[in-house]
Amino acid sequence: MQLFGGEFNFEGGTPPTNFNTFAIALLTVFQILTGEDWNEVMYHGIVALGGPRDGGMIYSLYFIVLMLFGNYTLLNVFLAIAVDNLANAQELTAAEEEQAEENKEKQAQELEKEMEALQGDIGSNQRIDCPSSPVRRRRKKDEKPPEEEEEIIGPKPMLPYSSMFIFSTTNPIRRGAHWVVNLRYFDFFIMIVICLSSMALAAEDPINENSIRNHILDQFDYAFTCVFAVEMFLKVIDLGIILHPGSYLREFWNIMDAVVVICALGSIGFDLIYSEKSAASANLSTMKSLRVLRVLRPLKTIKRVPKLKAVFDCLVNSLKNVINILIVYILFQFIFAVIAVQLFNGKFFYCTDKSKITEATCQGSYFVFDEDSEVPRVEPRVWGPQSFYYDNVPLAMLTLFAVQTGEGWPQ
Repeated sequence: MQLFGGEFNFEGGTPPTNFNTFAIALLTVFQILTGEDWNEVMYHGIVALGGPRDGGMIYSLYFIVLMLFGNYTLLNVFLAIAVDNLANAQELTAAEEEQAEENKEKQAQELEKEMEALQGDIGSNQRIDCPSSPVRRRRKKDEKPPEEEEEIIGPKPMLPYSSMFIFSTTNPIRRGAHWVVNLRYFDFFIMIVICLSSMALAAEDPINENSIRNHILDQFDYAFTCVFAVEMFLKVIDLGIILHPGSYLREFWNIMDAVVVICALGSIGFDLIYSEKSAASANLSTMKSLRVLRVLRPLKTIKRVPKLKAVFDCLVNSLKNVINILIVYILFQFIFAVIAVQLFNGKFFYCTDKSKITEATCQGSYFVFDEDSEVPRVEPRVWGPQSFYYDNVPLAMLTLFAVQTGEGWPQ
């Protein structure tokens, strides 16, 4: 929505696959992930934002990355997790059955010991007082296995380093920041703000930037940015910046948070300085486009939900483990691209006049008849390449990638 909202306006109208609203954008992304006409949506994005000759090709990276990570990587990782969980479930079932048998045996042995103890007490004419029996008290103190004992949870200790060479461990400002960021409901409050911020992003109107809804959401965005900025400053005071172990910028998630917050603060600063459209503010459109990084805010939830973090770690580990496979894949891609250049170099050309199939006959002009006009118009015959062709190795590798996605490969 941030890149392509309101941009898919062509002579034939707006195509059904666009990014003008959040719901339609979801459907468009889903269609791309299914591989159906994903390259057609990519062509629309390239043409809408300048065309292949005026910088529009850079926006094809969005669709390629979406296909690579969304379709090939994420879905395959989820499939691997599902298969692994299925295998673990089978092993767990067998282990639970064995554990159940062992528990039955232990219960039988304990029952025999208790019966022997009771019989011994009766034989020696001792009074049996079940509630105060030493055996009962001892068993009641010991029924709980050692691994199930509750851990002693205390306040998180402060790092034994000076924060930014200013705040020592006894500094009241640092101690206050440490107390706040370690409050029981601090992370829960930040999670709520993240959810509200994500909903506000989805509710924006990308077509009419000056709509009342966007002005209201901008005010909420300022509030959300302030909350995230305060969170970052408190953690920097508590942990320090980067110099000592455990400091703020030594964790990937904190680096991402800092980038998002700094870019959002810079965008707010530009909005306040250049509140009205002017030549100066137009030149700062590139800086204001950094607002797109706000879409990284929902990723802050991964750090705070252990199960989501486990899935993300699984994804990262899988990427590390497939580097060698990626190298082999690129080599095969390169080999087939070289073969394709040798076979099809200069062959994938066509004439705009479909009645001409050779370059020699594709000369002059031809008539084009429109359905809504009785008078034909004259168009020049042009001999040019297809959308995908094999005139050099990089273009051949791009063409082969489109073929491997399964989109229009027979054509």
